[in-house]
Amino acid sequence: MAFESLFPGLTGWLTRRLAGAGLAALAAAALYGGWLYLRQEALQEWERRGRLETARADREKLGRAREALARRTTALETEAAAQEERRRQAENVMAELRAGEGWWERWFGDRGKNVERADRIGRAESLRDEAAARCKAARQSLEEAGWERQGIEAAWRRINEEIAFLERERSWL
Repeated sequence: MAFESLFPGLTGWLTRRLAGAGLAALAAAALYGGWLYLRQEALQEWERRGRLETARADREKLGRAREALARRTTALETEAAAQEERRRQAENVMAELRAGEGWWERWFGDRGKNVERADRIGRAESLRDEAAARCKAARQSLEEAGWERQGIEAAWRRINEEIAFLERERSWL
């Protein structure tokens, strides 16, 4: 009889102890899970802030590249216009020199003046050809700058979209 009365007391005591240990383990697991969650959120926020800072620095670099490209484009346009003007002036000089050169001047004119006129026409032709080559190079550079501008603008849009995304996705921490 003593044994039967001891069993319900022992099982009650053991149940209370096991329930207490289970609640303690459950509380520890909940605390550990909460700590892991907060740690992960903090790491993600830290990574987001780093990416945002990098993206902003990249946007600054792109802004400087855009400004430099705009300056270079302006200089190239000025160079192309100046070379075009030099080419026109050389053609005008050549036209004036050839207008003063007639068959009478060639056959009966002063030989020294004819040689000097031919030299001036040759220099004007070389100046015209040089100006035309430089103008062509400047226009080619302008075309390349246009392609570069397209690339920079595409990168500018991408970086602004990334910054907007990173600013929207802030953690609650």
